[in-house]
Amino acid sequence: MFVLDYVGSAAHLLSNTGTDPAYGVHVDTGDLGIGGEVTDYDVFGPGQTEEVLLSPSLASTTTHVEVSWHQQPDRSNQRRTVRLYAAEA
Repeated sequence: MFVLDYVGSAAHLLSNTGTDPAYGVHVDTGDLGIGGEVTDYDVFGPGQTEEVLLSPSLASTTTHVEVSWHQQPDRSNQRRTVRLYAAEA
């Protein structure tokens, strides 16, 4: 349902490639994320794309971005999770 595409420098695009919205989306960037970045979305619609800035350092131990979400608007179903590997700049 989600893909992470490298676009250059620290920029990546997170996209919902599914046909349904995802609810209560959380993007865990570990120690790759840049401070102040929005990593939670109430609703992430089909076809929606958001920029995610990832900047690994020499001390980084994170090798992937983890995205979790619910399929139901009331979040009554169990969370789904996918691990997406970030391209290195």
